[in-house]
Amino acid sequence: MKRITVHSFRGGTGKSLIALNLATNLANKNKRVLLIETDISMPSFIEILKVNPKFTFNDYYEGNCDLSKAISKTNHGFSVICCGYNFSLNDKVFSVDQSYHGKRLKLFLGDLRNLSSQFDYCIIDSSPGWGFIQINNGLIANKIVLILRAELNNFKGTLKMVQDVYQKTFALGKEFAVFWNQIPNVDAMGGLISNWEKKFSSEMKIANFLYMNYYDEIAFNIAQGKHILKDNAIFQKNISQLTDFCFS
Repeated sequence: MKRITVHSFRGGTGKSLIALNLATNLANKNKRVLLIETDISMPSFIEILKVNPKFTFNDYYEGNCDLSKAISKTNHGFSVICCGYNFSLNDKVFSVDQSYHGKRLKLFLGDLRNLSSQFDYCIIDSSPGWGFIQINNGLIANKIVLILRAELNNFKGTLKMVQDVYQKTFALGKEFAVFWNQIPNVDAMGGLISNWEKKFSSEMKIANFLYMNYYDEIAFNIAQGKHILKDNAIFQKNISQLTDFCFS
């Protein structure tokens, strides 16, 4: 089972939207997909996917259920583990106890391996920023997709995050892709992105870059609560390019 973590330096980049549509695209190619939401402080999948799980990722991370018990079927051809809306700052996921998170990493990786006969792909929708759970998600993954909006501060923050958090994972042979999301339709934008990509390439040796321009139609669909964008040809073309990265 290939494990892909979708991560971002900050919220509002469209990370979860990309993860949802990547899962849908892979499922449409007859792949068995498990999508895991780990953004405990800002959950959305229960509402978007209209599922009613008995157990959530919160329950699993607290040690209150097996990972398989938190899996729900969706109407989009893939399975999902959602975060719940009931959480507290006293939850262990927010703890700074490195030992606890280390034990959860080992258990999480083992449990995913036990599910490898049931799924071809596991997509982990990580919470933005960095902390123990985000680091664990990166260590678990075979491939890491960094979602960022095409703006200077987001670029600088993402580059620093890669330098600080992911530096050691390069030695582990993990593959990275940068997915530029919500790119403004301005001619000069291409030059800015090209300069930023040179920085990623020279400093961190990242060579995979993907693109999604900003379109009013996409924003309008999201405003209506339509997060699975199967009917948008341009959007699906770009998601298919991300799917190709996952296949490779």
